[in-house]
Amino acid sequence: MTEALLTAADLQSPVGLIAGNGNFPLEFARTARGMNLSVVAVAHKGETEESLEGLVERCRWVKVGEVGRLIQTFRESGVRQAAFAGGIRRVRLFGGFKPDLKGMAVIARSSSLKDDVILREIAKEIEKSGIRVFSATLLLDKSVPQAGILTRRGLTKEEREEGRRGWEAAKGIGALDIGQTVVVHQGIVIAVEAVEGTDAAVLRAGELAAAGGR
Repeated sequence: MTEALLTAADLQSPVGLIAGNGNFPLEFARTARGMNLSVVAVAHKGETEESLEGLVERCRWVKVGEVGRLIQTFRESGVRQAAFAGGIRRVRLFGGFKPDLKGMAVIARSSSLKDDVILREIAKEIEKSGIRVFSATLLLDKSVPQAGILTRRGLTKEEREEGRRGWEAAKGIGALDIGQTVVVHQGIVIAVEAVEGTDAAVLRAGELAAAGGR
């Protein structure tokens, strides 16, 4: 992707949005509209919030893996710049995953089925069609936390130790492409994200540690 050379001021209507789940696609559309940018969205069935339709100029619903339909939608609408916003649950790979010919081609030439590898290959396929892929953070900078402590007080010694333990565990599961979230409580790793996703891992941790975890 070539987003490093692009700024928000360079964006032109209509802007393409490859929408996944969560609130980010909605925030992206609202922010773009506030900048007088129209948005053409490709939303994923079973993942994207239906309310996105009311925030964009055009919304086409596809199944996960329909890369060809995604590109066709953008080209039909005159989109020259597009961004990914929101995730796709891994469990979708076991149901609702319907790659079209371009989707199968992307998978065939990917070196692995890791999320980041597939995402980069899809981005390459989009850019081959003449559509520039940029980072959604160009419009979501206020929605993305900055590095550092996010509370008014610092961490206690115990919290720092738990943070280090969680960080080491997170690096381990990340390297194995298992997940990205680890919850530590009282020095013990009580939840690790796998195919169920971040939200489910956090909810499970809350059930296991009724007093709260870190």
